[in-house]
Amino acid sequence: SRLANYNKHNDDERFGVAWALWYVLHSMLEGNETAQKVGIVVVGYPHHAKLSYLDRKLMKMNVESLSGCIPVRLGGFHICHPPWFFGKVAFPLMKLVMPERMRKRVRVHVGSEEKVLKELEEVGMGREVLPSEIGGDVILDNDGWMQERKMAGL
Repeated sequence: SRLANYNKHNDDERFGVAWALWYVLHSMLEGNETAQKVGIVVVGYPHHAKLSYLDRKLMKMNVESLSGCIPVRLGGFHICHPPWFFGKVAFPLMKLVMPERMRKRVRVHVGSEEKVLKELEEVGMGREVLPSEIGGDVILDNDGWMQERKMAGL
């Protein structure tokens, strides 16, 4: 099939991505009783995603981690401004490997920045909690966060 050409990731790369997901999720849960009890909401912004990044095995690994291994409640998964192929290829693949309960929590937001921000606000996420990349007020500093974790020995 056409997708067979795109799954060029090896198992070491897949495990690296899965371990990174585990690390970030455990970091979020560590000492955060609210996240442990109520759950987390993921906001995805796949603006640089390419069809060649699709990897069904990796999707399955990550979905299985979220639904059975990592003790995290997924309150919602919001995908903002997905690329053209998302609805035709990526989302159908994701739905194949997602449990029904998780599928019901996925929302896709398309349209203008203001339309997407309005939809997110309607579900309780105002600009004050959203990253600047999608029009929110939060400036993410991934490198700084990693340095802080490293300095703390985590």
